[in-house]
Amino acid sequence: MVGNAVVMNLGDVRAEATAIVENARREAAEIVAAAEAKAASLVEGAAERGHAEGYARGEEAGHTAGHAAGTEVGRTAAEDAMSSQLQELADGWSTALDSIVQA
Repeated sequence: MVGNAVVMNLGDVRAEATAIVENARREAAEIVAAAEAKAASLVEGAAERGHAEGYARGEEAGHTAGHAAGTEVGRTAAEDAMSSQLQELADGWSTALDSIVQA
């Protein structure tokens, strides 16, 4: 120190500044790499969750629609199979009732 002046070697200041900048660049690159890895992990997890949730919803909707369609087909088949027997039964009861009423 000369009087009140501080004596500094500009070469040392430049070397220190360069080291600070390089260290900051290295840290920034590490932060960016970590952020990119985290983003890729989140995207992969989201894709897997989205697929699983979509599959579950589709499966549930398919079961619901299939059950409704199957119930309708079954009801129609039962009605078709039983209609002639029910008609014969109704005719028999009508005949029996007519004979009771006429007696």
